[in-house]
Amino acid sequence: MQVDIGRLKSGEVNLGTSIMAVQFKDGVIIGADSRTTTGSYIANRVTDKLTHVHDRVYCCRSGSAADTQAIADIVHYYLQMYAQQFGQPPPVHTAATLFQKLCYENKDALSAGIIVAGWDKTNGPS
Repeated sequence: MQVDIGRLKSGEVNLGTSIMAVQFKDGVIIGADSRTTTGSYIANRVTDKLTHVHDRVYCCRSGSAADTQAIADIVHYYLQMYAQQFGQPPPVHTAATLFQKLCYENKDALSAGIIVAGWDKTNGPS
């Protein structure tokens, strides 16, 4: 795929989505760029790629916006059910396992790269 750098505005670079998570002693910091692209065309400059899936659990989304949003919505639903059933917030590991299972079992139909991060009573930041 050829990208015509001249078509981008001065200072813009088209390298796809950048998402990250950094763990430190007391928490986790997550971040993402804010642009949505369609090929080399920047479709939206102010997209939110950080999604709240439970009280202290977030995910960074990259790939197909529709796919990653649907997965995040499904995980949110299951985490709400977990909290109701067990009477406590779900561990971050549970959220990560749900994301992993959904993405892997549907890997041929999805375009999704997701980082899950948060804080829970048992493990702290993860």
